[in-house]
Amino acid sequence: IEYEVTLDNVARATVPTFADWAAVDLVDPDGRLRRISVHHSDPEKLALAKELHERYAPSPDAPNGVPAVVRTGRVEAAFEISDEMLVAGAKDEEHLRIARELCLRSYIVVPLVVRHQTIGAITFVTAESRRHYGQSDVDFASELARRAAVAIENANLYRRVSELATSLEERVQQRTTALAEANKELEAFSYSVSHDLRAPVRHISGFVDLARRAAGPSLDDRARRHLDTIQSAAVHMGALVDGLLGFSRLGRTELQKRPIELGTLVQSLLREIEPDTQNR
Repeated sequence: IEYEVTLDNVARATVPTFADWAAVDLVDPDGRLRRISVHHSDPEKLALAKELHERYAPSPDAPNGVPAVVRTGRVEAAFEISDEMLVAGAKDEEHLRIARELCLRSYIVVPLVVRHQTIGAITFVTAESRRHYGQSDVDFASELARRAAVAIENANLYRRVSELATSLEERVQQRTTALAEANKELEAFSYSVSHDLRAPVRHISGFVDLARRAAGPSLDDRARRHLDTIQSAAVHMGALVDGLLGFSRLGRTELQKRPIELGTLVQSLLREIEPDTQNR
């Protein structure tokens, strides 16, 4: 997942069986090269190589070496490093002295290409072993770089998927929080409305009783039916208000499951809507 660690392990594994020196450079987002790894079996020479790189960092426009490989995406190799090559590449006498002291014999620089974009390079150098690279070594180094690039691509994909998963989880949490707040507001609204409806319903029932008692025997059958209808509607309205109150509390109570006789429920509903559906 941390591909820089993977690249460092790749470079370390090639020393000293394949290379006396191994280094990895990556291109930062601003376009500058950054050396993330360099390996050699001799700690003193390792310190010398780091000093050389820090003091004489290659120019981005250099015609050869890591900058050229990163620009072109093509492998560069020198099967034999001559003293003339060291002189031509040295920036001053001190630079030439250090380069000669390192006893460089041969080198290969292979690009790291991910999705058709060169993101860095791996450098392999022979020195004390006095070995010289050949074409088969170039092929091996190229294959190694290709596999390292696949590891980088997989790490980037994994990181991207992880970021998307985290983002999705955050959005789900935000939506869940918003939904919970909306439910609370709905519960509060339902409770407030149902509570406010109770008083008018009680008033209707109370005044129907008062009217019935005040009229007494003077009520004819038609007026008595009207009052019965009003009373029945008020009772029904009270039941609906109680149901609304119960519904508003559902979000705060555990769901109770039980068997129910659907035929009885349907018949009850039919009787409930029958006054509104007669002759229609």
